[in-house]
Amino acid sequence: ANSVLIGKTWYPYVKIGNLYWTTENLREPIGTKNTDYWVYDENTVVERGYIYKHETIIKGQQGVESDALLALLHDGWHIPTNNEAYNLITYNDPYYWQNNGLRFFAKDADRISTQTVTGLTDALGFHAYPSGVYRVPNHGYPDSGFNGYNNRASFYTKTPYSAAGQVYYFGVNFSDGGYTATLGNAFGGQTYLYGAVRLCKSAT
Repeated sequence: ANSVLIGKTWYPYVKIGNLYWTTENLREPIGTKNTDYWVYDENTVVERGYIYKHETIIKGQQGVESDALLALLHDGWHIPTNNEAYNLITYNDPYYWQNNGLRFFAKDADRISTQTVTGLTDALGFHAYPSGVYRVPNHGYPDSGFNGYNNRASFYTKTPYSAAGQVYYFGVNFSDGGYTATLGNAFGGQTYLYGAVRLCKSAT
């Protein structure tokens, strides 16, 4: 009940507004490990999921899932559009920049972060953990800089946020005490960063 089989894994989901959202990050081996996807930490795979190269999950800049990912999806599940991501982070709170990231994180999310945080509520049941990112070539996992990416739960959207034609992300962040929910440029527009995936589908 309230879970969906994607690939070989059952993912729980929750209804937020008019969408269902998976409450765990995608962790299906699409392509080749350490090339098309990476495991940030083998000990926190359930919390973080896998982090994927852009081309592994999104076809060019066309706003559609890659063929390899589409082969795993069914019944309307998809990578969110920017409008869907925006509707999530503003759900019941149009002032989404004012510390409402607390309501997206699992209550024990700081267990796998580099910063201790109080007041995490998981009020929406989204159950986010810091997902981590991988930066290539040869830069590994950035633990500082990039506004604290490794303390963010950042997820791909499949449609560009602006006419620039870049891929963008949405995410929640408790680095540097911000606890913010944001929608913005794909890790600074740097396509050599790998990121996590959450899926959604219409609940109507």
